[in-house]
Amino acid sequence: MNLPITLPEGWSAETDDTFGVIITAVGKGGHKGFVTVSESLRGYELGIARVRQRKHYSGRYWRKELYEEAVGALHAALSY
Repeated sequence: MNLPITLPEGWSAETDDTFGVIITAVGKGGHKGFVTVSESLRGYELGIARVRQRKHYSGRYWRKELYEEAVGALHAALSY
């Protein structure tokens, strides 16, 4: 899979035909977390879910910014 960023060690990404790109992470204590990224809607949702809102990502590096924010949100959610 060709992502515009490098995922943290132990994290993985896979393409889902329905939802988009699902990034899986394992947090402290073995808890799993997910974030779904939709490039067509240019947005993300925590969990494995359909992305409902289009976010404003534009410009040359919009894909990189989208994935960086999605990974940051998942990292924050796992760092409770």
